[in-house]
Amino acid sequence: MKIDRTRRSWSPREEEVLLSTMKGLVVTGWKADNGFCGGYLSRIMEALKREFPRTDLKTSPHITSKISQWKKSYNSLCGILGRSGVGFNLHNDYKIDCDDDQWEQIITADKEARNMRFKSWPMWDAWKEIFGKDHSEYVASTGAPSGANPQNTKSSPQGLDQTASDNDNETQSAQKKNKKIKVVDRSDILLEMLAKSNENINSRLDKLTNRIGYEFDVNKARKEVFPILRDIQGLTLGQQLDAAGIILEKVQCLDLFMSLPEAFRHTYVVRMLEKHT
Repeated sequence: MKIDRTRRSWSPREEEVLLSTMKGLVVTGWKADNGFCGGYLSRIMEALKREFPRTDLKTSPHITSKISQWKKSYNSLCGILGRSGVGFNLHNDYKIDCDDDQWEQIITADKEARNMRFKSWPMWDAWKEIFGKDHSEYVASTGAPSGANPQNTKSSPQGLDQTASDNDNETQSAQKKNKKIKVVDRSDILLEMLAKSNENINSRLDKLTNRIGYEFDVNKARKEVFPILRDIQGLTLGQQLDAAGIILEKVQCLDLFMSLPEAFRHTYVVRMLEKHT
């Protein structure tokens, strides 16, 4: 059986470094109106190799496909969160909060959004900086040049401090000398920013690990709901199904149900069904 080497899962830390690097590229002027300036993928590859010397990640297809996947999710989130009454919930887990009618409208307008409702999107704020169409305010706040092509600014030494020719008059010579171009090596700025950014990676990964652990616990609890309902005396099959639907609809209901002592669950289910009839 032939192995597809173009497909590869990214670790949370690899994604974190990629995200930090792309934010650094935005700050140092690699962001253009319709994407990034030429050569940005090489910068990303350099950063990944510096962090993971033995990485098997490649510019194509790994980095390009990951960025494409992120951008597709970002565009769908823009459409979702741009709707009235739709946003993230209040649990700081970056999950979409909307009612069923709103969600039906969303997936009718965007088929790509069908599986996005119950996922966490903790990269949303970073994606806005990276993929946002209007990045001028962010660039201005950081002092980075807007729409500049980093490759074009790295001129040869001759172009950095070019004096007037012997045939120019003194006035022209003075003007040209006063207009010497000061070039900043943006690669140094990027490396410095990445160093500072990577200091926070471990703490972010801890938060991500906790979030993943919570998601695992919730999924495990969901699978236990119906077996528990079947053991509650006096409930018909229809009542068990209705109760399962109500409990699984909201995480708060699930948490409460699973935390109740066994003797209290019958009363809780009966009262819950009465409220929803």
